[in-house]
Amino acid sequence: MKDFNGKVFMSASMVTGLLVVISMLARLEGGSAETAGLPVRILSGLFNVLRFPTHTLAGDFADSNNIVFFVGLLCNCLFYGLLYERIRYFIREKRNQP
Repeated sequence: MKDFNGKVFMSASMVTGLLVVISMLARLEGGSAETAGLPVRILSGLFNVLRFPTHTLAGDFADSNNIVFFVGLLCNCLFYGLLYERIRYFIREKRNQP
């Protein structure tokens, strides 16, 4: 990959990982319940987004084993970190073109 920025990739992956942990805790708190507050329900819904793509593609297999589940979440964090880094690169390239 051309002009890959490792610092941006690692930062974005760590921020995504933090969001995964927070949203997973909100889901465990019962974020889908009607009695939960709005921030908890929003964070709980965010967990569904952050589970994509590995848990969506692997289906029940990803939920069957704790190790597979957390490795899948780690892969998702790295995927979103890479996606953010590439989007940032393309936006900067567009701005620098005459």
